[in-house]
This record gives sequence, structure tokens and C-alpha cells, in this order.
Amino acid sequence: MRGRKPVPIELKVLRGNPGKRPLTTENPLFTAGIPDKPKDLNPDESKEWDRLTRELDGVLSVADYGILRLTVDAYARFVRTMRALNEHGMTYETCNSQGARMIRLRPEVKIMEQVRKQYLSCLVELGATPAQHGRVSLLRKAEPKSEMEELLGI
Repeated sequence: MRGRKPVPIELKVLRGNPGKRPLTTENPLFTAGIPDKPKDLNPDESKEWDRLTRELDGVLSVADYGILRLTVDAYARFVRTMRALNEHGMTYETCNSQGARMIRLRPEVKIMEQVRKQYLSCLVELGATPAQHGRVSLLRKAEPKSEMEELLGI
């Protein structure tokens, strides 16, 4: 996102609404709703999907499917690399062309750093970090469908 991060409504009110713009607490474009859980998630992704959707209920909309999918994918890759590093260690030994022993970082260390950044970035987008909690507002609940809408499938 470009520009300044939005100021929470509560803080604007405390400051006396210095911009004098109308204060709205609802996002009219989206309604609250949990995206359908993909069927092809691995166990780590599935567990993280369940955790995030439970914690972010009321904040998520069905349109957040993509960012949720990216988030759980980054989380699962982070977990896999951490398991590999716990099993094999952060370094390995090799010899150079002269036969001297060298200690090198495992490739998983770089992968772990990359997916950690991706995961954190996704959590920020979802408003799921302590710094973002004040900037997140609840979405309005979807209006229940009338019998005619349900009958017509709209």
C-alpha cells in the first residue's frame, strides 16, 4: 500500500476529526464472511486456515480468499523449513577445491528467511499483527436473503 496507513476512527474522534471528513465505520463494498476452505490444503495449511479464520471472523470477507491462501502457504513452507533445520542443523560441512574443510549455511536458512517475510507481510495485510489491530474494523454482516432470492439463487 502506498501513502500513510489509515488512522483508526476512534483516534480521529479523540483528536476532534481534524480533517472534518465524514467518519464511516463500515466498508460498504464488502460484507463479513469466511471464504470456503480449499480441499487441497496440507495439514499445516489446514490448521493455519482454521486458526486465522477463527481469529479474524468479522474482519474477513469472501474476497479475502487469495490473501488467506498465500498466508497459509507461506506458513506451511516456514514450518517445513524449520523442521528441516531442526533435523539437520543450520550448517553443513563441505570441502573446497584445495581440500580445505568449509562450513556453510544450509539453503533452508535463506528459504526460512524469505517465507518468514512473506508470512509477516500477509499477516499485516490481514490486520493480524499487534501493530495492525487498531487499524482493523469489523465488516457489516450480510443481510439475510429473502425467500424469493433463495428460490431464484441470487
